[in-house]
Amino acid sequence: MIKQSYEELIFLFAAGNVFRIESVEKLNDQVWYCKLCINSNDESELAKMFQHYETEIGTSLTYLSLGVYLNKIGRKDMAVQYYKTLLAVETDFGIISSIHNNLATIDGNGKYFVNAQDYWNQASNIHKVDTSKTYTPSLKQKAQVIMADLVTDTSPIINYYNLACIYRVTGRFDEALNACDQALSLKTAAFDPINISRVHSARGSVYFSQENYEDALKSYRMALDIALLHLSTADALIDQYLNNVRLLNNKINEKQS
Repeated sequence: MIKQSYEELIFLFAAGNVFRIESVEKLNDQVWYCKLCINSNDESELAKMFQHYETEIGTSLTYLSLGVYLNKIGRKDMAVQYYKTLLAVETDFGIISSIHNNLATIDGNGKYFVNAQDYWNQASNIHKVDTSKTYTPSLKQKAQVIMADLVTDTSPIINYYNLACIYRVTGRFDEALNACDQALSLKTAAFDPINISRVHSARGSVYFSQENYEDALKSYRMALDIALLHLSTADALIDQYLNNVRLLNNKINEKQS
């Protein structure tokens, strides 16, 4: 009987679920040659699971996004352990940055802000960019104005954006604005303008939390102007920015009347 190892339990499956022994040949007293093949018995069930994941979560199932899925189905501890195990064996800086981002997203969504700040700070120190994206959580609505929230990405700009979101939620507004400034200072010829739009939205969320509605309106308008240039008018981000601009305009007009 083959016993599952602790590592197999961490990675959620036993070797027998993936591979099947096709042949075994004894080469000498110390060496055996075992030929394995992929076990296709559960292929249709796996295909259904992957399709369900893409439908429910909105992105393809990869070894980087698997932890996000585990967190979504209530297995946060397993998700964190899974990503920590990946960190122990991964050497590519871009992938390490993505793992840190996903850990921070999981901890941030669970209100473990101290751990999330540590992860974002670690990710911010890794500047080799991996353009693969794993998961974008939905933005929250607070007091009718839609506040900026965590986004999983390996861009250094988004690392600082996420750090700003964490600082804002914990009431550290000056540090949140400073993180936005650091994000904007990283602009290069290859930057994604939508990321810059998100940073302006994060700044607007900080100002809104401080009840500085005039500056919040300016920031959301900047976010909207950039988004309109680069996104379809049907994009959800444009709806969110338009919503915020409309509500802040109304709020400012009410104060002045």
